[in-house]
Amino acid sequence: MKKFTRIKTLFVVLLVTGCGGCVSRISMSEQSPTPSYQSKERTVVSIIDKRDSTKIGNPLNYIGRLAASAQPDNSGSSLMVYPFLTGSTKDKTKKTQTLAGFLEERIVFGLMEGEWNVLPGELSDRPQNTDIINLMKEREAQKLLLIELKEWHMNIHLKFVSAYANFDWNINVEIIDSDAQSILKTSIKGRDVVDIKAKDSLSNLILKAYRDRLQNIFEEPKIKEALTKNY
Repeated sequence: MKKFTRIKTLFVVLLVTGCGGCVSRISMSEQSPTPSYQSKERTVVSIIDKRDSTKIGNPLNYIGRLAASAQPDNSGSSLMVYPFLTGSTKDKTKKTQTLAGFLEERIVFGLMEGEWNVLPGELSDRPQNTDIINLMKEREAQKLLLIELKEWHMNIHLKFVSAYANFDWNINVEIIDSDAQSILKTSIKGRDVVDIKAKDSLSNLILKAYRDRLQNIFEEPKIKEALTKNY
């Protein structure tokens, strides 16, 4: 029984990290959101991590949990915390990349591919107004997009006959002009339920779920208007 448990655990780890040797990680372009519109103004983008899960001691690259069941009746379940996806990358500089940094990198990449004039903010908290004004002057930017993570959590369930993931997210979005005046403040939360097929790479499945959620954030009408309208 112990031998089976070890094999099962290894199989789960290979699925999560994408190290099974049969599935390549999707490209950076496929991981990144591509809004259907373009902002004409230079925009600084920053993700700020304010999740409760990190306040109780989880690391800043924590993204969720995986539950695996080995029996048809779902008995013998085991619960394990799996590492954030960047833990499996070959780039050693990304081994400890935070969730906020990971998402920010993909947003900036996707917007740049869409020919936005965009820069990473790399902020850990919302700046004071005077700091925002200075930041915008330094970057010669007109808008600051802040996305505050209140929750960004994936629960993956691998059962004997089925598998799915619950992706819960809760964010605050603020768009600020170069005078530190808030153009838009809005909050969005929800759950995406993702079906998992036997052929799926969990690594790519999570990357696609993140991309789709970020894409939907940019397509929110209020956010789209605030980013494209000249104030």
